[in-house]
Amino acid sequence: MFIKHLLQIRGLSMKKIETLIRKYPTIRSLIQAYSTMDDDRKRERLLMDLKYDSLSGVQDRRLGPMISKKIYQFYN
Repeated sequence: MFIKHLLQIRGLSMKKIETLIRKYPTIRSLIQAYSTMDDDRKRERLLMDLKYDSLSGVQDRRLGPMISKKIYQFYN
């Protein structure tokens, strides 16, 4: 169900989602990670440095600040 939620966010591909769920396998684990932070800006940037392999073969691409912010806003 978590993957289905994430697929609703524009800009997220399955490669990016796979990277995200490796680190945060459930919605609860992601929400708990957000709750450990004391500032909304930090929460918005929590996921921006997660690295994934793009479909074009470029390795170590980051999710970036916009996707990270969108995911934070989606769940908060």
